[in-house]
Amino acid sequence: MEPKSNNALELLTAIVNGDAEMEDGIAELKREGVSSLEEALQVLKDEAAQTKGSADAAAWPDFASMRRKAPPSVVANIKHVIPEVPFVLDGTLYDPSDIERFNGQELHFFTSPGKEHMLVVDDRDLMADWLQFEYFQRYRDISSPPLKYRMSPGAIFWEHDDLNGLAIGLGPNLGYWRLSEVSLGLFTGDWNDRISSFEMWTVGVVQLSDAKNFEGPFFYHVIPPGGYGSVPSLRPYGWNDRTSSCGDW
Repeated sequence: MEPKSNNALELLTAIVNGDAEMEDGIAELKREGVSSLEEALQVLKDEAAQTKGSADAAAWPDFASMRRKAPPSVVANIKHVIPEVPFVLDGTLYDPSDIERFNGQELHFFTSPGKEHMLVVDDRDLMADWLQFEYFQRYRDISSPPLKYRMSPGAIFWEHDDLNGLAIGLGPNLGYWRLSEVSLGLFTGDWNDRISSFEMWTVGVVQLSDAKNFEGPFFYHVIPPGGYGSVPSLRPYGWNDRTSSCGDW
């Protein structure tokens, strides 16, 4: 089955480029007869809660948690890693080295499918609003197909580039809040600051957080519904070996 297009991705690209606002997406849903996004999301989350996963993982996403701002002392100490690719923020295309201009500011990074740059959002509420919109678009048909086909199987995170080394799996709609508490198994150590690449099936979003408990900053990889995606290396985005919590949906 060919993956479907993703209007949510198109909306995010337009927002970051300064050509649209989040209200445009909400208006589109209302035109389609959706009166309450929050109510629809709750139904979907109740279904998703039935998904079984690792004993170390918890139900995810938690959109209320995503809205919580990081403490000012934490934000003030943010030093962004210079990526290998440029990025777009508020309609401006920046060179990779320009990321240092934003030290001391919380930024959230999205891969830009088919483009040689990242999309960057500096507003946590906007980020959470868009992620809710994307989640609802992906799972709004709650009667067909059955949940087990819609939400399987999840994501695999790898220790090294090119999907090599040790690996840890994560079922759909789950997250590891503290990778420092997730063991490497027979090996000593834990999964904190070890993820270098990942792949995903059917789930549409993988979220990485630089801090435990999903405190951010965040990196996102988003693919169209029903497809397969991978990031063979997080180095180009400045996100190699820096993930302390992660989730997918």
